[in-house]
Amino acid sequence: MLRSKVCLVTGASKGIGRSIALEFSKNGYFVIIHYNKDEKGAMETERLIKKASGHCNLIKSDLSTRVGCKSLIESAISKAGKVDILINNAGISKNNPFIFTSEEDIENLINTNINSFLYTSYYTSKHMVTKKQGVIINIGSIWGEVGASNEVVYSLTKGAMHSFTKSLGKELGPSGIRVLAIVPGIVDTSMNKDLTEDEKFDLMDSIPLGRFASTSEIAEFAVFLASPSASYANAKVFIVDGGFI
Repeated sequence: MLRSKVCLVTGASKGIGRSIALEFSKNGYFVIIHYNKDEKGAMETERLIKKASGHCNLIKSDLSTRVGCKSLIESAISKAGKVDILINNAGISKNNPFIFTSEEDIENLINTNINSFLYTSYYTSKHMVTKKQGVIINIGSIWGEVGASNEVVYSLTKGAMHSFTKSLGKELGPSGIRVLAIVPGIVDTSMNKDLTEDEKFDLMDSIPLGRFASTSEIAEFAVFLASPSASYANAKVFIVDGGFI
């Protein structure tokens, strides 16, 4: 069935991904909710969208593999008829000194965080080029810009995402496809659940705005970048960190 506007959000079972899915639904998009392991979380995202009279569909796929990425895009197009907006949000993190990070963890971080945006963009681009329109938005991290101690491999993968955004946007721009990245600072999500109150205070004290971002602030910015109001924005990385870096 061909939908009027379709947004595919990877890693939409919680946090930033869930908020982005909800915000696009609120703005009239049919949303494809991607998840891998957190089916319960994905179903909650689905419930919230439907509660607000939105329309969506769930797709499970392992984006650490090329096959999983291809399956996701093919399934999304099969279910919705097209993909107008791709939000590459899926990813994992690991907090550990580099020399104590296991080889398995290194491979998991690289395979999951890089393959998930590389191959989903690859297969979606082939679809978008035929329509001469589309927007790809990658959710990066400030650590991909400045690096983070104890998150060396994670920082590497996000830095790769930022460079990828600039390169692909330049390449696909002539085909009417915009590629952008949102680089959040510290966001109030479950990823920060292990921080002590003192650590949270120290972080907030380092942010000129004096607080963490809400997931809805990132989601609203994503909707703006995908909209006609941002139609001349392309191949750019937007840092949304309250002035942290």
